[in-house]
Amino acid sequence: MRREQLLYWITLLETPGIGLRRARRLQESMATWEAARECAERDWQALGLSPESVRSLRGALRDARYLRDVERVEASGVMYVLDTDDEYPPLLKETATPPPFLFYRGVFTAPSSGVAVVGTRKCTSYGRKVAFDISRALAQSGMQIVSGLARGVDQAAHEGALAAPGCTVAVLGSGVNRVYPPENQRLADRIAGEGGAVLSEFLPWVGPDRYHFPQRNRIISGLCRAVVVVEADRRSGSLITAAFALDQNRDVYAVPGSIFSATSRGANELIAAGATPVLSTEDITTQLSGRARSSDPSVTTAARSSSPVSAVDAELLRELGTGTQSVSDLLAAPAFAHLTAAELGARLTMLELQGSIRRGVDGRFFLASSH
Repeated sequence: MRREQLLYWITLLETPGIGLRRARRLQESMATWEAARECAERDWQALGLSPESVRSLRGALRDARYLRDVERVEASGVMYVLDTDDEYPPLLKETATPPPFLFYRGVFTAPSSGVAVVGTRKCTSYGRKVAFDISRALAQSGMQIVSGLARGVDQAAHEGALAAPGCTVAVLGSGVNRVYPPENQRLADRIAGEGGAVLSEFLPWVGPDRYHFPQRNRIISGLCRAVVVVEADRRSGSLITAAFALDQNRDVYAVPGSIFSATSRGANELIAAGATPVLSTEDITTQLSGRARSSDPSVTTAARSSSPVSAVDAELLRELGTGTQSVSDLLAAPAFAHLTAAELGARLTMLELQGSIRRGVDGRFFLASSH
């Protein structure tokens, strides 16, 4: 049954014209693989699929086109958890676009007290030390450290958690058998071998792609109750994680840095917007380890109001209705003058996951309904 469900999800997500949000609606209407295979063309069209998508989907269902992918997963020894399994992270399930499955190596237990520690790849020695020390202190107090296994801050966060010793989870922008960057393969093996997990929503053999990393950031924040941004410039992917955290009603903390350091501008701006500053490892350990709460966000209203989700999304859809546009084009539009590139990227990624917009091979965005 789980095998068929995995096959069904892969088939839906690999079909052109079906995004994650639409795939969920289809799966709710046709809950099983067998029901989907018996579904008539007119029924799929009644659910909102274009004739082209219907033909592609029905052909894939009839031929079990992606069965080889399932068999390849099983042969690799990689484990997976479906969103219908008891082991699926409940916090992640509460988010707007939870992945229907997660592949992992190691021991994956849904974090009950997870904290994401993220930051720039090009961190300073200060940022590396802060990430290591904060992660070690939080892990020693029983918290699970979640990060992205990237160079810099992420790497230091995982190493700090392991030094506690404690549990850490690495969320990849590639498949779990294609660790990126390659030099962190040894760290990934250590995480998986010391009680933690390396996980991804991408098939195990899928390589890294620049579009995958903003997408995986929603999982990093979605697994946790709080996100700590250590060092981040204004274009850092960790600000996308912080933006997702705000959408998901998570706590956001930031480590203040020098006003002369480019790598601290993003974190300092988060604090100015209302994120809670981290003034010492003892400070954040006391705050986080003492608060196992589910709905008491420490980010102020000012911070959350800086990202008016519904208004921005509606304006993006109106703007893209005029034609295909790049991120630079959109940032130049007056309607988005108040957004940073990271905040805009987070909204575009969310709309793409929902199936409302698509991204061309040139990186430009357009309405899904226009192509």
